Parts: sequence; C-alpha cells; structure tokens
Amino acid sequence: MAVTYDSRAGSVIFYLDGKAVKECRASGETVYFSGPGCPYETLPLTLSGIAAFPRMHWQFAGFMREAKVYDRALSSGEILGDYEETKGVTSIVLLSRKAALEKQMTGRLIIAVADKDSGADLKARLLVKGEDGRYCLPSGAYAYGTERLGWFYGFGASREIKVKPGRYEITAVHGFEYVPSKVTVAVADRQQREVKVGLQRLVDLPRQGWFCGEHHIQYIGHGKHKYDSMGLLDAARICEAEGVNYASFVQGLETDASSVCGVDFIARGGAEFCPDLGGHLCCMNVSKRPRSNSMVFENMEVIDDVAPQGGLAIYTHPSSGMGQAGDPTCSREMPVAVALGKMPVWDVSYGALRSFENPLVADWYRYLNLGFKLAAGASTDVYLNNQAEERTAGVHRTYVKTDSLSWPSIVKAYRQGRTFITNGPLLILQADGKDPGETIEVKSANESVGIHLEAYGVNGIEKIELVENGIVTDRLETGGSRSFTKDITRSVRGSGWLAARCYGVKGECFGVLAHTSPVYVQCAGEKMKVSQDDIDYFCRWLVEYRKFIPIYCEYRKQKVENSKKLLERIDEAMAVFQKCGAAEK
Repeated sequence: MAVTYDSRAGSVIFYLDGKAVKECRASGETVYFSGPGCPYETLPLTLSGIAAFPRMHWQFAGFMREAKVYDRALSSGEILGDYEETKGVTSIVLLSRKAALEKQMTGRLIIAVADKDSGADLKARLLVKGEDGRYCLPSGAYAYGTERLGWFYGFGASREIKVKPGRYEITAVHGFEYVPSKVTVAVADRQQREVKVGLQRLVDLPRQGWFCGEHHIQYIGHGKHKYDSMGLLDAARICEAEGVNYASFVQGLETDASSVCGVDFIARGGAEFCPDLGGHLCCMNVSKRPRSNSMVFENMEVIDDVAPQGGLAIYTHPSSGMGQAGDPTCSREMPVAVALGKMPVWDVSYGALRSFENPLVADWYRYLNLGFKLAAGASTDVYLNNQAEERTAGVHRTYVKTDSLSWPSIVKAYRQGRTFITNGPLLILQADGKDPGETIEVKSANESVGIHLEAYGVNGIEKIELVENGIVTDRLETGGSRSFTKDITRSVRGSGWLAARCYGVKGECFGVLAHTSPVYVQCAGEKMKVSQDDIDYFCRWLVEYRKFIPIYCEYRKQKVENSKKLLERIDEAMAVFQKCGAAEK
C-alpha cells in the first residue's frame, strides 16, 4: 500500500499492489496537531496509529514489514517498481524478543537441591547464570524481587528451566545454617541435563532447640501484585525455601488454608494493626482479628485482646522519637507499652541494620538499663508479591529456643526472652548455664560468672563482643573461621544484664550482624543501678508524645477528646519511669 501527496497538483493518490486505486483532490489550509500538552511545531508522523486510541487515530490492523517515507511524491512507475521488487514476500512470521529467545532454548535443566549429609530434599533460592551473563528463570516461577536480580525459588515444577546450549553457573541458597553452593554445568543442543546441588549444613540449631523465623511477612503487600496466583501456601513454600522454620504472615487469617506445616516448618496467617499514631503491631498466633473501634488510640486494647488468644502483638518497623504526623514507621507508644508491662519484645533488627551503633540498639539498651526485661526481635517486612520488592523473607530473622516447633511454644519463647536475632551469623550465649531470658543469681558484685559462646557463619566470623549493661566488656577475635566456641570466666559488676553480639565476614548472600537477648543478673537482692539520663530520655519521649497527639489529631481530622484513655496511660507510664531509680529490680 502506498499514498502520494503532490502539493503543487493538489492531489492524493492511493496505490494497492503497485496500482493506483483512488485519486482525490486535496485543498485547504494545512492544520497542525497542537494544543495544551502537545506543542508540536511540525506535523507529527504516526505509523500504524496510536494503540491506546485505535478509533480516534485509525489503528492499523495487522503487521508492517517495512515503512518508507520520502520527501517527494513518487511517480506511478516508481511505486510499481518498488512493488515488483518486494511482492515475492508472501508471509511474515514476527516474533517478540521473548519468543525469539525461547526459540533458541533447545536445552533443559532440571535442578534438585538436597542436604549433602542426609540426602533430604530441600526447597531453595536458586540463581542460574549463563556464560553470556544472562539469568535464566523457569516459566511461572516466583522470582526474588525483580528479574534483573536473577533469583527464583526452586520447588515443584519451577526447578525445570529451558536454556540455550552453553555453560551455566547454578547457585543454591537455603538459609543461614547451610553454606551456599555453586556448580557449573554444560548443556548441549536438545539435551535434558539433571543436576543435583548438595548443600552442606554448617550447624543444626533445631537439634539444639533453636528455631528461626519471622513475625512480619506480607504475601500481598501494598501496591501492584506481581503474581495473581500467589496465596498463603505459595508464600509459605517461599519462606521454607529461605530456610526459616516459622513464618507469621500479616494477611491470610480468614483463609481456609490459614495454617501450613512441613518438615521443620510451620506458617500461619495473622494480622497487622496499623494506626500511624502509636505504631504498627504485628499480631502473631491469633485466631481472630484484634478488636478495635477507632484504629487510632487503641494499641493497648489490641495488645490485651491478642494475649487471651495465645498470641502476641509486637511493635514493628520502629524508630526513635515522634517523626512526622503521617509517618507510620514510628513506634511512638512503645515506652507506654514497656512501662505498663505489655510489650516483651523490641524489633532491634529491621530493614537495613548495618551497625550496632544506631538508635534502635541504643533505645533497647536504655530500656534494659532501667530494669525492663525486653527480648530482641527481628523482622524484614517483606512484600513477597510486590513487583518492586527486592528483599525476601528472612533477611532479618529471630531465633527462638523452644521445646517444640509450635506456635504456643514460639510465643512463649518471645515472651520469656529466649531469642537471638541475626541477618547472617548465628550466635549462642549461656551464662552459668542459663540461656537468654533467664536470670542468674550472684552473691556479690565482682563475682565470677562462666560464659559460654558459640558462633557460626557461612562466610566466617570476624569478632564477638560481650556486653554488660550496655558496655562492651570483652572482644574476642575469631580469625574469620566459620565456627567458633569459647568458654570464658569474668566477674559481673552487680545486678544488670549480659548479652553477646557478633560481626560476620561480609559475603555474597547474607548480612553480618547477630545479637542475643540478655541473660539477667540478680546480685543478692540488690537494686540495679540506673542512669537518670535514661529515665529523662523516656520521660521526654512521653512529654513529646503528649504534645504530638493534638498535632496528629488535626492532621488526621480526629477528635482529640477520644485520646483521653491514651493520655491516662501516658501518665501511668511517666510515673513508672520516674520511679525507676527507686524501684526494686
């Protein structure tokens, strides 16, 4: 098809298969397409039409093999000659870039991952990289964040991948207790290659009663969903592939499949209470959504409603201070909950913990130094079904020591402080045979206590620090070994707390920090010596919180008189902090 326009002759001629089929006159003023938002100075050229508005812009139905534009009107002879040269092309097969690439994929990889010692099958996070630098993902696989990262989850049919002939590097990862493994394989044209990747377990902490997991995982999340098919069961399998033993989701409570079990793995749906005044609460091991009337001033009611269900509400993605009125990441009500004995856990590791020298750790130490028993928690707040998410479940995880892998036992371990947190290394502390959360009794200050430390890291351990009442008292260099055990004896200053933290060697897959919850020290019934600075810190926090409430109410168009009960609780908490210096510990 061809069209010519001769401005001098004022004629437009339409050609089909090299022959003129229609001629018409063209006259009048040339109108340029311009206006608000379209300030063209020249007439725009559109080939095929604008797909979003086919009726308005005369969408072309079909495919164009070639388009030519001239700065003059061709003669009928030129158009016929052009047609004669190209009429031999009778059919065109057009392939998308994806289809063209898949046509080259004449090989197939079938990947299995197993425990190297037991041979037991493992779900895993996988990466398959070709020698051309491209990543290969199975059709329909759940990918880790955006496809440009290459990671996907290997279980079921997603372990079968079509590939081009060539060499491929396969990386398999299954949590912090297994050493990541890489194997290289070659796949020939039309070959089906079965590959078994063995993962070596560095340490088996579940055998010692330590199970890891997360209490803040979203398999729906905010924004666009990447996979319409993903449900709680799929999300659970992703968490299992990441090597966690338990996964508490903040959705799925009302679904039929709200609970999932596997080998050394459990998962269930939960809830997140999301007022951006007091802070967000993750509700773990609940059978029904917590009761709330206003979703603004009732954090304490939610905490109280969750407890009789056998559950636990935990302040999540915390920060220090008040922040802005629309900031949902501040746990402004945390000091109130701690002072009133309603919050046993503090999410010390969240999002991007890169150092122990940060406000979250400093706040935690202040609480502990005032005598409050507060366990360390960790969570990632990952959106497994959000196409913009590049994190995965278990980046930050909490290990709990329990008698069994069950939800009541996990909640009990959180409440009793039998935890350690990590984004990579694994760290065990005992003081005089007592685990974190327990209390040792000494007869006097400077009495010796036996400390047992174990640390493991797939990339190696750099150093371990022993912390007493917020002060680093001992530093142990480990030489970068993957496993480290040490027994030391040291004297304690009196009533207080002991904890350990460690730094791992930086690697490709995981983070480098771990911190235990405290072992508490009681010295002959003596009070813990507290700092007035710590008392003043939380009292200032509560004063600022009181001032912030009217600002928030104006911003959110809430009635400030509805905060009466909350203000009373703030006063109660203030009194508790003010008495810390004289209170029995």
